[in-house]
Amino acid sequence: MLLGTVADAELPAWYAAADVLAFPSTKEGWGLAVLEAMGAGLPVVASDLPVFREYLRPGRDALLVPVNDASALAVALSAVLGDRRLAGRLRSAGFAVSARYSWARSAAQHQAIYAAAGRAVPSSGQS
Repeated sequence: MLLGTVADAELPAWYAAADVLAFPSTKEGWGLAVLEAMGAGLPVVASDLPVFREYLRPGRDALLVPVNDASALAVALSAVLGDRRLAGRLRSAGFAVSARYSWARSAAQHQAIYAAAGRAVPSSGQS
């Protein structure tokens, strides 16, 4: 089934109905869906893209598979679905990862950056 865009209000129910997030993206700017799924308690199998290696430890936080490798994706998904301990370990690690990237923390970090940038700019009367 090809679902298409889902309203934000419906996302929690979709995540709750799933056993694992398969995210075989070929390019990604950040991968918010991965963090949302982790926050909802889903183990994640995603493409091995540089952006995911910025915040995921392959094999510990999520399973990462080569881009465009359907066989590797199938093996990884089968591993998660067939091994409750693996799924539980990925689920626990995912909660920890998603906690590091909360909206509140992101807002606080942005506020600190803007405050620092404001202090670094000389006032209009100085040369």
